[in-house]
Amino acid sequence: MKVTVYLGANMSDNPSFKEATIALGRWIAKKGLILVYGDSKMELMGVLGDMVLEYGDQANGIMPQFLKNREISYEGLTSMTIVETMDRAQDCHVRAR
Repeated sequence: MKVTVYLGANMSDNPSFKEATIALGRWIAKKGLILVYGDSKMELMGVLGDMVLEYGDQANGIMPQFLKNREISYEGLTSMTIVETMDRAQDCHVRAR
């Protein structure tokens, strides 16, 4: 089963955001779910990808081309899909089916 997570990359000054992201990543991995998310190695998105890959199996990323040119994509993901538009939320929902 796949799970879609849509979150911001910003780590924030509040450590509870990182703690919650770590817990979510471990939970996804423990349940054997496949992560589909915004494909970034930056901050919270990177933490989520790290946890799922470290403790589980698959993390699949989706990123629009114009952001791939600017952001640090997570090259260690199971798969990466480049899309045309910023509507990553919709792309994640479709690919999580």
